[in-house]
Amino acid sequence: MSTFSKAGFDAVKYAASRPSYPPQLYTHILSHHGPSPAAPRPVTLVDLGCGPGLSTFEFVAGFDKVVGVDPGAGMVAAARGILAERREGGFAKDKEVSFEQGKGEDLKAIVGDEEVDLVVAGESEAAAKGVPAGGFRESGLTVWLPLN
Repeated sequence: MSTFSKAGFDAVKYAASRPSYPPQLYTHILSHHGPSPAAPRPVTLVDLGCGPGLSTFEFVAGFDKVVGVDPGAGMVAAARGILAERREGGFAKDKEVSFEQGKGEDLKAIVGDEEVDLVVAGESEAAAKGVPAGGFRESGLTVWLPLN
């Protein structure tokens, strides 16, 4: 079990002290998954191993629905708490943002039959575990990745 998933791990302190990715990273990723003739607007993003949601929140502007997934109950609770605080300030009122506890192998159960436009995973060991060798399609999850 990862340290981040242990019951005593302080996800709130982690969120406050974890360095963030540079803004250029998000701009670069979103530039490849922005509107195109095949996809007028990406709809759903899944962030595997999202932790307290720090990178998840950065993708919200580019999608209608964003789902953060992490195996740690404390991380998911912290992400939900941060989301609630941000919502009070008006963050992403027109977006569907949620955080669910799970791993790579749980994605089908989490998103159901819904299509997913982009799956991201930062420095997450949890992201790779349980994903079949054939990728997400083999697991029954449809992932659509149009590159502009």
